[in-house]
Amino acid sequence: MYSIVPYIDRNEIREGVVEFLIAKGYSKSEIQDDYIEIDSQTIWIDIVVRVEGKNKIVILCESSADNLTISSRIAEIIAKLISPPPAVVAVTNLIDSEVRFLESGRTSYSLDSIPSRDEIFSLKSPEFSFDKKKIEKMKKVLLGLYQMRLCKCGIKKDQ
Repeated sequence: MYSIVPYIDRNEIREGVVEFLIAKGYSKSEIQDDYIEIDSQTIWIDIVVRVEGKNKIVILCESSADNLTISSRIAEIIAKLISPPPAVVAVTNLIDSEVRFLESGRTSYSLDSIPSRDEIFSLKSPEFSFDKKKIEKMKKVLLGLYQMRLCKCGIKKDQ
């Protein structure tokens, strides 16, 4: 038997995740969208939770379960490139999720495992130290994965 899953766009997913985070104790002002710029390409970050001015959680929202694996890798590379790095990265379509705790490397497959605002203080953000060559390599991988994600979503990059 097949189950039919209605299409939910990324904005609806983002709204659902924001409501979820507010229920976990985060304020609306701590929940932001952001982007990073690499070689004049804008890479959007759906949600960055910043508590006391520090990045704590990065979340990418996906409308399709097909993109969760790619987006998970994108989120992890973004976490290594932004400063300070967050303690947690997550990807979700509100049905399926992948939540990674960067310091321990532990992965959960439930959005409920995202720590509450009170719990986030007990999590340590990882410390990354990469040389310039490694950073450039990560940026190239990120751009490639981001382009794959856009293609899977049916979005063409302007030439």
